[in-house]
Amino acid sequence: MKYLLAIYENPGVWDGVPERVRDEVRHRFVEAISASGEVLGRVVLGDFSHGAVVQVRDGLVWITGCPLAGREEHLVGCYVVECGSRERAHAIAAMIAGAGAEGLGVEVRPIVSSADAGV
Repeated sequence: MKYLLAIYENPGVWDGVPERVRDEVRHRFVEAISASGEVLGRVVLGDFSHGAVVQVRDGLVWITGCPLAGREEHLVGCYVVECGSRERAHAIAAMIAGAGAEGLGVEVRPIVSSADAGV
């Protein structure tokens, strides 16, 4: 079964942590899980302030800034994994640095269809 592991962070949660340390933490996860072959892909998103919402109402296109700017947590990236059980997906999510830090979290959701996504 394939799962999306969506990573949420508070914008300032890594403030004060040297970039070298952040990179080491992320690299340890990628190294550990890549060996298992369970990771099919990953996406790192740009800052939420550069996002936009597009809506069509009565034939008119409306583009607005990110409506989630006032929220504490923002989607910053995700992994797509393929593993044997929901419990294993949870175990993989628990290995992501964000799962163990205040102001961070990892959402685990099953992927129902990915034929067009290439994963």
